[in-house]
Order: sequence, then C-alpha cells, then structure tokens
Amino acid sequence: NYFGDSGYQDAYSVQQTTDGGYILAGSTDANNNDAYLVKTDAGGNEVWSNHFGDSGYQDAYSVQQTTDGGYILAGSTDANNNDAYLVKTDAGGSEEWNKNYGDTNYQGFNAVQRTTDGGYVLVGFTSANGNDVYLVKTDASGNVQ
Repeated sequence: NYFGDSGYQDAYSVQQTTDGGYILAGSTDANNNDAYLVKTDAGGNEVWSNHFGDSGYQDAYSVQQTTDGGYILAGSTDANNNDAYLVKTDAGGSEEWNKNYGDTNYQGFNAVQRTTDGGYVLVGFTSANGNDVYLVKTDASGNVQ
C-alpha cells in the first residue's frame, strides 16, 4: 500500500498495534518537513495520518504504542540548534504534547521504548565530545528523570 500525498513522505519505523493494525513513523515535506504518523488496519489500509512540527524541520525515527492506546514518537528537530524531539499522541493521532531535549550540541533520538514505570527511555546521538551516544529517561509526561 502507498501512503501520503503528492509531496515527499518517508517511513523509518513500524510497529504492530494492539488492534492488529500497524503504526508507521517517518517524515513528510508538509509544513517544511514534519514528523509523520500513519495508522493502518490489519490489512495495511490507512485509517488516519497526521504530521507534527512547526515551520522548521522535524523527523520521527521511532514509534511505540503507549499504554493508554496513544503513540510516542521519537526523532529530531532543528529547533535550538538541532534537538532531540518527542511527541505524544492520543489513540486517534492528535498531539497531546511535544518536548525538545538537548543543549547547544546536535542531538536526535533513534529509538524509544516504554519503561515499566510508565515513562520512556530514548537513545540516539549527540555531537558533544565528538559524536556520542545520547540516552534519556523520562516520566510519562516526557520530563527528564
């Protein structure tokens, strides 16, 4: 199946959802490059799609379904000299919140996983000290722990 409009869309992550469908995360050229999320049914037919970001660049490299049936997307944004980027949605793909993580160096998340305490653990990269691994643990609201 194909997803998207006449512009550019790309997907980097896919997970099966609790209803037997799939959730895909990536990027789209909408709004000057936004993070992109597509929900399908078990047959791979699009149920809904949404994009997230501001007028800058955002990308999603990883997605997981959350315990409340929503989704958590991890990636990067060009905000604040390129920060790691996290978006939480509800079950219908509407944004509940987003957070940026980083400092004056370049950061991005490549993967996100739920943790047993209801939060998230994220891993990616930072340009601090050359090129290092970047690990962040958050609570369920995305606050760094």
